[in-house]
Amino acid sequence: MNVPSKADARLLDVPCDIIASTLNTRLSWLNNAYGRCEKYINAVEVGSDEVFPAIYVGGRADDSYLLLLPDQDLGNFMFIDVETSQSFQTTLTDVDFDVRVSLIFWFDYRDVYPSDHVNRTIDNIKYDILTEIKKGFKGVKLEPYMVHESSKEIYSTFSTRIADSYLHREGLRSALMRPYGGLRVDCNLRYVETC
Repeated sequence: MNVPSKADARLLDVPCDIIASTLNTRLSWLNNAYGRCEKYINAVEVGSDEVFPAIYVGGRADDSYLLLLPDQDLGNFMFIDVETSQSFQTTLTDVDFDVRVSLIFWFDYRDVYPSDHVNRTIDNIKYDILTEIKKGFKGVKLEPYMVHESSKEIYSTFSTRIADSYLHREGLRSALMRPYGGLRVDCNLRYVETC
């Protein structure tokens, strides 16, 4: 599915796009690096909403969004969840952001390690991802400080048990059982935008 490119990325969209495109290049097994997600709200009943991570893909109806839930049709993917409260400082010419972000990954071990997936663990994948993060990004400082492995923790900023309830509705088994896996890397992001 094609995701419209941003015509004139500004502020936090810029570092999120840099991180996503860089990781998409460095991690050969990624099929898609979606960048910054939005919070898609599905009103289930009065006073009870489901909140999903989603990417806007164009259009005007509910199908205008791609839900970023474990789905083998999406392949191996990642997206960035930006904390809704963002601190920044301004000078006469710059806006200096210091914000928490989460990089969320879903993958198939068979694609990550085609010839050796049986002998690899989640820690091998964490190591590979953290190694690429530590190499740095042009104009962006990203400091990882925590990794989460359970579906509840991976989607902690969205509806509780969202991944498991989605899988149950779709008749799928757990997204965290081999050959599939997922994780979330919490980071501090620092970025300066010149105004």
